[in-house]
Amino acid sequence: MAQLKTGPVGPQLSQKDFKRLSIPEGAAKANIYNQRLKHDLDHVRYYYVDMPFTCKKCGIQEVWTVDQQRFWYEDCKGDPNAVAIHCHRCRKHNERAT
Repeated sequence: MAQLKTGPVGPQLSQKDFKRLSIPEGAAKANIYNQRLKHDLDHVRYYYVDMPFTCKKCGIQEVWTVDQQRFWYEDCKGDPNAVAIHCHRCRKHNERAT
């Protein structure tokens, strides 16, 4: 059976196609069944990789880790198209301000 190559986000795959999914070296396979699904056309995260980003508020460089992404997408049922934009310190400051 041929490998299926794709980016980290895409439409929900059948179980057969998900088993064929080729993920990059060092990536962690996601559990698509724990993610937020409203209907069969929803997009899901197939895998997670550490993602560096620059905080939009303070400009510090930080990494959104595989474990943080798994928590966001699978435990919190976050939007699969969402990515981190604020560092840990700015998120905590925003939480205290609200």
